[in-house]
Amino acid sequence: IATIRRDARDYAGAIIALGKALTKENTELNAQLQYEIAECYEANGELAKAVEAYLAVPYLYTRGTFWGVRAQLKCAQLFERMERFDDAKKLYEKLAGMDIEESSFAGQRLEWLRWRDQKQQ
Repeated sequence: IATIRRDARDYAGAIIALGKALTKENTELNAQLQYEIAECYEANGELAKAVEAYLAVPYLYTRGTFWGVRAQLKCAQLFERMERFDDAKKLYEKLAGMDIEESSFAGQRLEWLRWRDQKQQ
């Protein structure tokens, strides 16, 4: 149902459907569902709610490592869009310090943000 609603751009309906499927259990599936909720908020232009939902993924569902990393990366990108560059840097620093595939990208974004800061001074 959530997929149908999301495909129809009924993001509020998709969020409700995903929320009904979500449980409090620390599982990979719940991490994915929480991530998809965040995506719906983002697609609907509700960036503050999207940030909150993305940050909930690694916080509530630690077993969903893949989704947690992905959510933190998306959240850092949203922080950039919202011009919350210090918050973006913090997440990129965390990701860059991990031994994961996304570390390289996070390091590149961190370098760009530092360059941007120097240029503005």
